[in-house]
Amino acid sequence: MKQVFVAGTTHITPQAAGSNQRFSTLASGEVGIWGNREDSLEGDFFASALLATTMAEADTSGAVAGTALGQAVMLKPEFQLLQGMPAGQNPIASPIIKAPQVQKIQYISHVDAVKGKSVIDMTGKTPAVNEELTFKVSIRFDGDASVYDAQINGEATKMGLGNYPGRVIPYSYTCGSTTLDTEGAAMAADINSNHQLGNFVTASYSSGDDELTLTAKTENTVINVVGLKMISGDFLGDEGVFVNSLAEDTAPVVGAGNYHQVLSEEKQARYSQGNFNRMYFPDAYTSYADSGTVYDQVRITYKNGLSPNVFHGGNAGVNELVFFWKNSAAGDTLWDTVFGFTADTSITHFINS
Repeated sequence: MKQVFVAGTTHITPQAAGSNQRFSTLASGEVGIWGNREDSLEGDFFASALLATTMAEADTSGAVAGTALGQAVMLKPEFQLLQGMPAGQNPIASPIIKAPQVQKIQYISHVDAVKGKSVIDMTGKTPAVNEELTFKVSIRFDGDASVYDAQINGEATKMGLGNYPGRVIPYSYTCGSTTLDTEGAAMAADINSNHQLGNFVTASYSSGDDELTLTAKTENTVINVVGLKMISGDFLGDEGVFVNSLAEDTAPVVGAGNYHQVLSEEKQARYSQGNFNRMYFPDAYTSYADSGTVYDQVRITYKNGLSPNVFHGGNAGVNELVFFWKNSAAGDTLWDTVFGFTADTSITHFINS
């Protein structure tokens, strides 16, 4: 089982001593960690460390304060992650997780996704009217097939990611002038209006660099230009001779915590697991993944306590909590403290493993 929580801009903070915050008062998009034995055992949200990764003070063996522990140690006996929802909807929450159940807490800093591309270098080339060139564009999805949003939104630009391994699209172009910049710009416009290629790549031409660039329209997509040659004329090379060396391909970077990834995990968890802590499943639900925003994340792996003889999906006996919050250069001091990491430095804490 996997649950996904996406935080807005605010945190659920601890209440005054002796007072409890009820689920019904949680603001939409607020995410917090409930300590069931916080605040004189009555329970409250907390902002202190969930685990220890270094020695708090010197011990008799000679280890000094600040010495890294061989394995992180949980500081709270039990906890629960939860998120406020819009008015009229119950919050969503994880089960109450006891410290001995936790196996791993992994912090993953945001990494920008970079789209794949191919660049054709035409430096020093001179076209002629009616010269014809041709090449093939190989397009394949090379990322995580569980990018759920791409699978359920069947737009042409998303090309049914995960539904096929790739395709090869042939292309040809006939020059209409003797000016390189004119032909480069015209070729880019022609590719963008092409009823096949235009669905998968965006073409651009740089007059300063004399380069034609084909960039994938979607993340995790590999673009390769192959079979580049002149059918007639010698614009790019001798007629009929492959000049694939003029094309340079750049592989995509999958990245982490980008909008499309957060949205996909959020939607997939709602679809496959439902909305936790609810008595109903609404037709329309609020998505908290914010377009144009990037996220850091923590993934908590814990034992679910089920017998291995009980049939259930996923990895037997193991659940996962995924928590996203908005990335900032300065980090988030609350979650830095709670989960024991340094902003922008990914780390995995192993516990009870």
